[in-house]
Amino acid sequence: MKLSTRRSLLLSAIELFKTYGFNKTSMEEIAKLAHKSKGTLYNHFSDKEAVMQNVVEDEIKEVKETLEPIICNAQNIENFKQYMKVRMDSISKHPLFCNTLLADNASSDYYFLKPVRDEFDKWEYNRIRNFVLIFKPKLIDADAVSSMFCMMMKSLEVQFFIAGKYNDYASTYDVMTNLLADGISLQLENIN
Repeated sequence: MKLSTRRSLLLSAIELFKTYGFNKTSMEEIAKLAHKSKGTLYNHFSDKEAVMQNVVEDEIKEVKETLEPIICNAQNIENFKQYMKVRMDSISKHPLFCNTLLADNASSDYYFLKPVRDEFDKWEYNRIRNFVLIFKPKLIDADAVSSMFCMMMKSLEVQFFIAGKYNDYASTYDVMTNLLADGISLQLENIN
């Protein structure tokens, strides 16, 4: 099956970004690896930031497609544990997505990815909030709980993916996920 020109360009960009990083990859190298002209590349993407943004948007779409059925059908804390575990595993398979963590810093080379990350954070916050509302909706501050959960997950991403420790701590993360989720469940049961 023949790849579309756009997909071929993005796959070439992914390979180069993973191998050499964003800063050391040129538009010319992307076009060359895809066996396309620079003109063809520029017909699809205005600049290297647009290429990276499209790559990351595609990765985020895949992460969301993996997580959506889990969180939207969650009925209990076991589903929430599954979400937390699958979330980190899915992100680990999309290393360029992790560059969005660097976008929060205005001096970062990835500043242009901030809107993409903000959109993902909003998507996740809304789904987590809906899940939280399943439990004791009138007795807990769903906004605060959802915000804190999202902050916690994002801070773990920094350690796992920017610091490169995911493989070292993946099995421990499963244990911690169980402890956290079971603790949340116990606390919610104790709320009158």
